[in-house]
Amino acid sequence: SRLPVNSDGSTPFPWPARLMEPPRRLQGVEMDAYSSKNELFKAETKFWDDILEGYIRVFKWKKFKLRNVMDMRAGFGGFAAALIGRKLDCWVMNVVPVTEPNTLPVIYDRGLLGVAHDWCEPFDTYPRTYDLLHAFGLFSKEQKRCVMPQLSCLRWIAYSDLVVGHISVIKRKR
Repeated sequence: SRLPVNSDGSTPFPWPARLMEPPRRLQGVEMDAYSSKNELFKAETKFWDDILEGYIRVFKWKKFKLRNVMDMRAGFGGFAAALIGRKLDCWVMNVVPVTEPNTLPVIYDRGLLGVAHDWCEPFDTYPRTYDLLHAFGLFSKEQKRCVMPQLSCLRWIAYSDLVVGHISVIKRKR
């Protein structure tokens, strides 16, 4: 098949450097940003690395194997990059809500997987496929539009929403 004509033609950095370097297509993401997009990218990457360090220490994530993770509000894919950087060998589905800027080109350029999804609709997958559902800030954004579905997964649900008064809460599935 033919290559896209509207592409900027840039080659991503080699692996694994591409996880941490802002890709050129980052500048094409339409978003309301007062800061530099490169600075936002780096800040998100550092934020998730710091948060994940706490998750590993407090909840002892190194003791069990995460296999399948869904980041329900992926942003630039910083949570997945932090998992890889911390040597937590797992598969991550990065989900970009349709109500937020389309950051999928950035996620792809990082060498990660992702999809766009409307969280007012069901996600077409078996719910217990994932060991971890990461829903940081998702509920406060989406509850204005629709009733959020009940979450179910095999091991962990991680969420943080100021609307419900929780910050960095992890709930172990029993």
